[in-house]
Order: sequence, then C-alpha cells, then structure tokens
Amino acid sequence: MVEDLKVAVEVKRGENGWISKENLSKAIKSVMDKDSEVAMEVKSNHVTLKKVLAGKKMQETYVDSFIKNLLDLMK
Repeated sequence: MVEDLKVAVEVKRGENGWISKENLSKAIKSVMDKDSEVAMEVKSNHVTLKKVLAGKKMQETYVDSFIKNLLDLMK
C-alpha cells in the first residue's frame, strides 16, 4: 500500500534480508533532500493523503462505521 501511494521509500535489503546502515542512510537522504525528485513526490503525496484522511466526509464515515461495529457487538 505504501508503495502504491508513494508516501515512503523502501530501504534496499541485502541478500540475507538485513538492512545495511549505508542503504538506510541512502533512503533517508533521498527523502530529506528537498531538491530530490523522490522527496518532492513523497511530500506531495503526504499532503494529498492528509487532505483525504482529514476530510469531514472521511471522518464521518469512520465514526459511522465504528458506531455500527459497536452496535453489532451488542447484538
């Protein structure tokens, strides 16, 4: 999901599945560098996602769903 939304970067793993400090550093720098294309895309997608998740309709939907689930549990 994170990859589809492009709100984060993946840290490359070694053959053993572990993450090296070098690869972690590269991933962090790619997002922290304000001039990098990756950083601009991630930041832009964060702003877009925040607008969607913070929207009144989305919040009302979650609250309605939560209340419905509580009522279903009481049956």
